[in-house]
Amino acid sequence: MAKRVTSPKRVINPNPKKTRKVKRPNPNGMKKLFPIHKIIEALRKNNGRIYLAAKALGCAAGLIRKRRNEHESIRIAIQESRGQALDLAENQLLKAIKRGEAWAITLALKTLGKNRGYVEGTKANQTTVNVNNAAPVQTIDYDSMPLETRLILLAEWNRQQEQQKLLAPPSQQTIEAEGTVIEEDD
Repeated sequence: MAKRVTSPKRVINPNPKKTRKVKRPNPNGMKKLFPIHKIIEALRKNNGRIYLAAKALGCAAGLIRKRRNEHESIRIAIQESRGQALDLAENQLLKAIKRGEAWAITLALKTLGKNRGYVEGTKANQTTVNVNNAAPVQTIDYDSMPLETRLILLAEWNRQQEQQKLLAPPSQQTIEAEGTVIEEDD
């Protein structure tokens, strides 16, 4: 024989006038509290960082992400702010490179120099060329050298190149345009 399932007894409020009404959030309320221009202003003050902008506004980061997905102007504000921060970082990197700091040179070669063949861990072809009975060229395995040694060699090579430009005979004029060196004889 199956047992009969009964529902729990319903409790009746003895004082019906004191019942609470549950307030449901107004879906447009958040839009009034956090209008687009306020969100954009907070994002610009915090360099496009959503969590810091949310903290400044006193709202959840999810709200800003949701509004970002709804409004192109918020997406643009985030991109512009992050782009400005990246420009500042690149300026500091260039200053460090000009000071000759090894970490900055390494970072620039690993990232910005990839399209010129500066890739970590690849072996270059080692060839010896002897042109017009010139002295034999020494081949060097750069991958087996420590990074600091490679950077010192690069700095020394750059210094020698600058000296050669200064010591070039007056009959040769060096014209540099957009990274191209053209030598003309008089």
